[in-house]
Amino acid sequence: MFAKQSLSEFIRTLKLAGVLVSAAALFACGGGDPGPDEPPVGSSSSSSSSSSSGTSSSGGVRFEDADLAAGEQKFNQTCLACHRYEGNGSFTSAGEKPRFNLNDIMAKRGGFSGLASYIATYMPLTNPGSCPGECSVNTAGYMVSLTRQEDKPVACDSSEPLTYGMRTLRLLTQREYKNSLIDLGLASESDFSEDLLPPDSPLTKSSYPIHVHASVAVDEARNNMLVNAAEKLAPAAATRVRQTTGCGTNANNCANSFLSLAERIFRRPLTSAEQNTYRKFFTDYGAEEGMTLALTAAMTSPQFLYRSELGIPVAQAIQRNMDIGSINGQSKLRLADADAYVLDNYEFAALLAYTYTGSTPDQTLMQAARNNQLSTESQINQQIDRLLQTSRGREQVGEFGGNWMRADDVLRQSRSAFPEFTADIKKDMAREVRELFKHVFFNDLPYDQFLGGDFAVVNRRLAQFYGVNNFNGSDSDWKAISIPNRGGVITTGAFMAGNADDVASGPIKRAVDVRELMLCHHIGAPPTDLGSSLERDRLKQEALELEASGIMTSRMYFEAITKSEDCQVCHRTMINPLFGMEDFDQLGRYRTHMKGMGVNGVDGLPIDTAGQLIGLSDLYDFDNVIEFNGSKDLGQKISKLPAVRECLLVNTFRFTTGLPLDKENYSRQNGGQVDEPIKLSDDQQSNFACVKDQLRSTFESSNGSVRSVYRKIGTLDLLRLRKPIDRAYVN
Repeated sequence: MFAKQSLSEFIRTLKLAGVLVSAAALFACGGGDPGPDEPPVGSSSSSSSSSSSGTSSSGGVRFEDADLAAGEQKFNQTCLACHRYEGNGSFTSAGEKPRFNLNDIMAKRGGFSGLASYIATYMPLTNPGSCPGECSVNTAGYMVSLTRQEDKPVACDSSEPLTYGMRTLRLLTQREYKNSLIDLGLASESDFSEDLLPPDSPLTKSSYPIHVHASVAVDEARNNMLVNAAEKLAPAAATRVRQTTGCGTNANNCANSFLSLAERIFRRPLTSAEQNTYRKFFTDYGAEEGMTLALTAAMTSPQFLYRSELGIPVAQAIQRNMDIGSINGQSKLRLADADAYVLDNYEFAALLAYTYTGSTPDQTLMQAARNNQLSTESQINQQIDRLLQTSRGREQVGEFGGNWMRADDVLRQSRSAFPEFTADIKKDMAREVRELFKHVFFNDLPYDQFLGGDFAVVNRRLAQFYGVNNFNGSDSDWKAISIPNRGGVITTGAFMAGNADDVASGPIKRAVDVRELMLCHHIGAPPTDLGSSLERDRLKQEALELEASGIMTSRMYFEAITKSEDCQVCHRTMINPLFGMEDFDQLGRYRTHMKGMGVNGVDGLPIDTAGQLIGLSDLYDFDNVIEFNGSKDLGQKISKLPAVRECLLVNTFRFTTGLPLDKENYSRQNGGQVDEPIKLSDDQQSNFACVKDQLRSTFESSNGSVRSVYRKIGTLDLLRLRKPIDRAYVN
């Protein structure tokens, strides 16, 4: 059980003058966190130069005491050679030392005063103790100020009437490629083996396969896979086209049939040169082989493989008399910046199709593009609403929810000791998250019902697995029903079994996913140095002794192995208090008792489901705490938090546009390093802040409707209006 007294003591040590920040000049050239032979900050063995200064000790020093100008001068003269600020709280280190993050360091060393004391004692490495007193306070203050400047949110510039996105070429994902060929009548689901297409290159914790980044260019390996796929699919596709169009063996008729289809393959009319190129296949090789070769070429062409979101210059769009709507009676094109680009009708139709169906534009959408019927917000919403009601549209909504919550993680789980955990059950669990999200979405329920609803959406097989034997339906029927102790995505089998292993539940994984997926609190990976090997061995031995007694629950085990002070920096507040989600086992089934871990495990041990969410707005919001009892209670209590709403906006924008809505939600590697291929410029941050305001307003005015937010994305100006990517912001 979590100790409240130790929590309050911990909070007191971490309170800064207003904010927890990333620590800075901690490490000078070649420096790092103190090794096992170095004295702790403030110990009796500290150097005389630091102990002689009253301000270098760990007590009483505040950020407000620092002279930031003097600190900047000192930092630039002494520290900058080794420690550049990289953003998001991280500083570089010299030599082979990894970068370090100030939030973690300050939490570990007792806040700002501990940081200043460390600098006074150990820095710079070439002359330790040469920056005592005010010098250390000023240096620490300046480095803290760097993070404060960064953390200040960029405000929306309401004087700008329009917002702009980025010009991009987006490579089709596996799913988009497959759906497109199936919907074009060129392939069937059975034509696609698991290894036929090159893997996606995902971003963010949710692994969104959105392909806006340059690293997904068609290199030689990817090109070879795409060519092989086209060569495998094209012969059967050619037969289908010849049969459905009735062109038979007439080369000219088959050429005409192909060119009619090619407009949908390319998602725009072909140029005269393109038509001549493809017609030559039929002239030279005849109807049958010509069709196969033409389709192979089309399937491997950039015009098919890439979604163009490049647009044409605003001036050219005006010359063409294009219309993309108006603001207060003024043409948006006339108001647009001169260096902006505008997606033409066909580019915009393709964007709407892939955003809302995950597939190529259908005939209706192509006709709307041809007839200039994608100009006004009303026309766009009409198409969005139509697309959402198609089978592909409904599937795409489910993919959003399933992708976001990492539902498919459960498919990779193995439970060798539990034969009832079958492949079909795992597939049902992955689909359960999708069906739950779709149920909330298409019934226009408030978004809080996805996290905190009082129902589950299951089929017969999954209902029986969960202990419900009176389900009225078949394995293909998905229905919202009441199941005791279930409700909300946290209680789904995919979440619980996906965050577990063969032996036990995964309380750490569950806690991290609640933080990161539902609240957008970015924890990152644990540091590589988690204390001395002696300490780790001691904790492991304690855990083994407790396990041998037969009375160790999974919660007790994970609490035992994270007791070291190095672990507790994060686990004490961010993770372990959320262990109250232990009322579901490693198969995703509800429980009140469990068998003790190990060979001597005792049956019937009670499950401890008391928990706390410490930090509601962010990880360091220690003053705000939610008490909960069990998983369903947690889901219901967090469902209405502002952080949950903001996380919805961030993820909806990411899934639909491929871009971060703000800097705080850049994609990150497992170690916490920013892995955003295209970062936001200052202008884009302001633009996207305006968009966030619009989405927030839409959410609030629609009673928390995720459908309204999702739908709103398609009418944003930044989807139609684009600007070149500033190369300075590309990794």
